[in-house]
Amino acid sequence: PLADVGKLGGKVAKQIVDLKDYARDYGIRLDSKKALEYVMSGLAPGGSLKTGALDTQKNIIREMSKAFYSNLAPMIDAGVKVADIASQFAQYKGKVLELPDEAIDVFDEDIQTALTNRDATGKQQNGVMNLTDFQIKLRKDPRWSKTSNAREEASSYANSILRSFGLVG
Repeated sequence: PLADVGKLGGKVAKQIVDLKDYARDYGIRLDSKKALEYVMSGLAPGGSLKTGALDTQKNIIREMSKAFYSNLAPMIDAGVKVADIASQFAQYKGKVLELPDEAIDVFDEDIQTALTNRDATGKQQNGVMNLTDFQIKLRKDPRWSKTSNAREEASSYANSILRSFGLVG
């Protein structure tokens, strides 16, 4: 089958890239070697792609995603991509920690914590972590104390304390 890769030219490379992107959308790490295996399994004798092979490969990736993110399985079945959910947390993390959104992806440790939503005992909860718990988690990150958000909050507390003692009007 590897000889057939040359016959297909860029088709195999494109399908590998497409599968890796698709896997990323569903929160699954797919290396090039495994993607190549999937593509090669979809080749018919003579080097053409079997009808429905790409759909089969995508179904496998979706099923892996549902197994890994079992708390999100109903949403995945409804067509929601794990990366779309992750992007909401990434935006929020970017805002709280003052990081560029594009610096945070679905595989970010904090995003994974929010997506897998495990309680203190490690048991997976339904759905994703709520934003209040996510914010508390982010504020425990040492980077938060260096943000302007943290400085403004500290300043606000200081002014409130001074006001309560009548030292500031």
